Amino acid sequence: MATGSLAFDLDTPAPRAGAGGLAWQLLRAAGSLKITVVMFLAATFLLLVGTLAQDEKNLPEVKAEYFNSWLA
Repeated sequence: MATGSLAFDLDTPAPRAGAGGLAWQLLRAAGSLKITVVMFLAATFLLLVGTLAQDEKNLPEVKAEYFNSWLA
């Protein structure tokens, strides 16, 4: 059974310099809980609007208007 300690602290991130530090900050911001919750609510709202639009239009029209993307 090992009783040694780590040579570094896991709670504090290692200092980064230059573009690596900026990239790390951008990744941390993109993975934040606030952004995750906002994106989940936006997706839920889009799903609700698309579902309600099927009352006025047929499925292929609603799919083309609300759910098809230029990116994916």
